[in-house]
Amino acid sequence: MLDDFRLEHLNSGVDGANVIMYAYGLRFSVTVYVERLPADAKQDMPSQRLHRSLQRLCSVGITDDEYGIVSKDIFEQVRLAGHDVILRASAQLRRGPVSPRLADHLFRPIALFELADHGDHGVLLSPGRRNKYFPTHLAHALPGAHTLGFAVDPSLPEVHVDDVVVLQTLARNPVAEHVACKVAVHGEVMFCKAESGGVAFGDSVVGKDFQTMLEIRAALANLARKGVEPPSLKVPGLRGVLRHPEEGHVIGFLRDWIDGVGLDDHDTAALPDAVCEEWDSKVLRTVSALHELDVYWGAPDDKSVIIDRSGEPWVVDFGAKVDLGFRREQADLEEGDWDDYEDSVYDQLQPLEEIVSEPLWSESDEPCSEEETEMSDVDTDEY
Repeated sequence: MLDDFRLEHLNSGVDGANVIMYAYGLRFSVTVYVERLPADAKQDMPSQRLHRSLQRLCSVGITDDEYGIVSKDIFEQVRLAGHDVILRASAQLRRGPVSPRLADHLFRPIALFELADHGDHGVLLSPGRRNKYFPTHLAHALPGAHTLGFAVDPSLPEVHVDDVVVLQTLARNPVAEHVACKVAVHGEVMFCKAESGGVAFGDSVVGKDFQTMLEIRAALANLARKGVEPPSLKVPGLRGVLRHPEEGHVIGFLRDWIDGVGLDDHDTAALPDAVCEEWDSKVLRTVSALHELDVYWGAPDDKSVIIDRSGEPWVVDFGAKVDLGFRREQADLEEGDWDDYEDSVYDQLQPLEEIVSEPLWSESDEPCSEEETEMSDVDTDEY
């Protein structure tokens, strides 16, 4: 957890400084005030050391390597001064009332701290104050968030975040500030994925999922224009795009809600073989249809197959585990889909006597994607 930090905004002057950082699952501000060092002082005070480090980061000639080194030093100074108080603030935020507004899930409040001189490392005081170096406007967009690597279908409705009501949080990644939720838009239930800093990045599971679903939408629309019968596939449709209400960058999307249960939550060993074979056949049909459209699942997983209330299997989650550095060359995408399918989905569906005859360990075993590992404490049977 201590490696998951970033500095988001900093500003300094002759008599103070402010830094906005993210760590411990919390976005917070640290303000520091400095006074002239007494003539008889034998060493700098903690506030002056932090102030000097922040000034160094603001300097024009700093190299990327030095920036990284100084950033880590700043975080270490803050950690030594206020590890416990930051943890308490983070825990308090998590225990706070759950808002039904999507905006409150994405744009979390900033905790204010102030560094005071006390001992070798100083101490963080809470609540702190906003000084003249605190930013007048704190942007959520990360650098490059306004430059998408893919086009958004102009016919896809833009939905304002204030119109999205969260019914249930299914997943949350505090570092990326990525949420997956069951939501309602004007009373209609949908599924939402969103990320406050933007989705225009190679490691954004939200962006990759959205991009692939846009490719499916475009391919089906192209077939319709040509009067060609579309292939049979069970994939939820896109319902809308979400943009930051003030900054304008794309922060997420809405798709159809599939009322059902993940394949991984089914005791398939207790089901008739005919049911598992039917599910296997239908998922294979959807994956094959996607390949016909030149679209790829990316990282098939039994958690990404939803069996709806009528027993129909749906393919979801095209995030492709990009947040874990998961990449495939273009030529390997189709073969990779089948390899992952066999290692995950097929393993879940094949009869028990076939499972026990195969090795219990496979080289293809990989950690789950972010959406699957950061699940909330709320149990859910719907996706």
